[in-house]
Amino acid sequence: MRIYEPPEFEFYAYIFKDEKGFHGGIASRRGLCTCTFSQKKLSVAKKILKETMSSRDGKTKWVKDLKDIDDDDVRYILTRFQDEFEKYFHGKLKRFTLPIEIGIGSDFDRKVWMNLEKIPYGKTVSYKSIANKIGDAKAFKEVGDSCNHNPLPIIIPCHRVMETKKKIGKFSGGVVKKKMLLKLERSWAQAKS
Repeated sequence: MRIYEPPEFEFYAYIFKDEKGFHGGIASRRGLCTCTFSQKKLSVAKKILKETMSSRDGKTKWVKDLKDIDDDDVRYILTRFQDEFEKYFHGKLKRFTLPIEIGIGSDFDRKVWMNLEKIPYGKTVSYKSIANKIGDAKAFKEVGDSCNHNPLPIIIPCHRVMETKKKIGKFSGGVVKKKMLLKLERSWAQAKS
C-alpha cells in the first residue's frame, strides 16, 4: 500500500520587477491563485499577496527565482504568469491563458468573475450590465463588491467594469491603475486595428 504524503508547500509565491513595478503571484499545482501588479515597493506587493491568501489553508514558500521552485507544475504556472504579464503590458497579449485556481469567493462572486472574463480587451461594461447578465439587475453594487474582491486582477479583468459611461468606478488596485490599464488596452487595441 502506498501512503500519500502531502507536499511540503501547498503554494509558491514569486515576485518579479520590470519598468511597470513589482508584479507578484501565488500559485498551487492547480493554477495561479492570486496576483498583484505594478506596485512601487516590493513590500507592498508581498503584503497584498499575503492578505489575499490569508483565508487559505496551506504553507506558502516565497521564492526569488523560478529555478528555486521544486514543483514542475507550479514552476510552469509561475513562468507562464511572468511571461503573460510581460506580454500584456507590451500589448502582445489580449487574453490570459494560464491555469487559474480560485479558492475564495461566494457563488455570486464566481458568477461575476466568470462574466468578467467575457469582456473584450479594450472594451468596458457597467456594473449594471454584469448584474443583468447574472440575472439580478438590482445587484450592481454587489457586482462592484465582487470586482473589489477579485483575487486575479487583470487576468479576470475587473478593471473593464465601469460605474457608468462617464464614471470610472472603484478598483482594488486604485483608480489611477484602473485608468492606466484602460488607457493601455485602448491604445494597443487601436494600434492593432
